[in-house]
Amino acid sequence: MKLAIVIGASRGLGAALCESLLEKEYLIAGFSRTEPLFSTHPSFHYFNMDVTQTEELSSVFNEAMQMMKANQASELLFIYNAGIVQPIGQMGTFKANDISRHYAVNVIAPAVLTNAFIYFSQQLSALKRMALITSGAANRPISGWTCYSSAKASMNMLVQATSQEQSAANIPIHICGFNPGIMDTDMQADIRNQTKEDFPQLERFQAFHKEGQLRSADAVAEALTKCLTSTSFPDGEITDVQTYL
Repeated sequence: MKLAIVIGASRGLGAALCESLLEKEYLIAGFSRTEPLFSTHPSFHYFNMDVTQTEELSSVFNEAMQMMKANQASELLFIYNAGIVQPIGQMGTFKANDISRHYAVNVIAPAVLTNAFIYFSQQLSALKRMALITSGAANRPISGWTCYSSAKASMNMLVQATSQEQSAANIPIHICGFNPGIMDTDMQADIRNQTKEDFPQLERFQAFHKEGQLRSADAVAEALTKCLTSTSFPDGEITDVQTYL
């Protein structure tokens, strides 16, 4: 069987990716806080997961892998799609709990689940590929996005360092970072509802929407599926949606 593990499966890119992979006859283990609408599909299996509860992630993940009999898969895909952009604003104005939640979702959870996936699958002979959903914000400082930019920069290094480690493994796991670009999702709507004081680039992002520059989640999901199933998977790289459109 071909098994895809999607963290953040209920909305936006995660939901669109699940639908794309279901069409390609993947069995899917979908993790999210809320159950997606397509959970009745016979090849989709839903597992409740709150990625802010970082101490529970490994046990939830391992129980799901046992239930899915993932050790029998001929192909394993792992996609970390969960992410938040809040808090948006200037450093010095945030509540400590909001900062902690941000890094739990965008830094700690992907590291914990990457560790759990590698621990589970390292010795399996299956084709094993991972994609962590990153952002162009990782490459440059953006006023108002100090948490988000720094978190995604951390994710990129997680990808690159993990790939370097896996290059020496007997049965390597391949991993990339995937930048989806600007999509028409709830996150973009949230960004557009900020104040210019908190997010100086507000007008630029409002223009993306007004001028129809936002890609649909379905289009990005198709590009990500191409990346994950490509014969030339970008192992160790931070790749971009444009490469696969």
